[in-house]
Amino acid sequence: MGIAYIHKQTTAPVAGALLLLSFLLGGCAASTAGSSLMDAQAYAPPSMPTMAAATKGIAQAVAEEKLTGPIEMSDLRQTDHGPGRFMLCIRAVGPKDSRAATYAVFFDNDDYKGARMSVIMDCEKQVYRPYIASTGPSATPPAPAAAPAPVKQHHHHHQPS
Repeated sequence: MGIAYIHKQTTAPVAGALLLLSFLLGGCAASTAGSSLMDAQAYAPPSMPTMAAATKGIAQAVAEEKLTGPIEMSDLRQTDHGPGRFMLCIRAVGPKDSRAATYAVFFDNDDYKGARMSVIMDCEKQVYRPYIASTGPSATPPAPAAAPAPVKQHHHHHQPS
């Protein structure tokens, strides 16, 4: 009887190890099958909004902040201190002696994430250009001007006969 008892004692850890190993291997198989699904949903950092989305976001920010008069905007750039991953700055152009309030406008992809009064590091050193507002929701950006036909160079010289 003592031998059978010892035999049971040694087979239990072996059986336990085999059971554990099969779970581990089974887990591997399951994780590789699901990993392509996980890869498809892997985090992708937000990308820069399209100009159309930025224009729409600026219009929304102008309305929210009740800005009037001509608006200037800066270029879009990446940021790590706002509600969106990308930002641009806008300001209302007032009389030369008034200091225009500047606002930071934030985006993730094409999604407007909000605007706030800018802090010095947001918009202080930006280059501004006029912002041309679209005239309504149906307004489409101006079509690119048709490229002028290439000018043909006259290489042959007319020689007097």
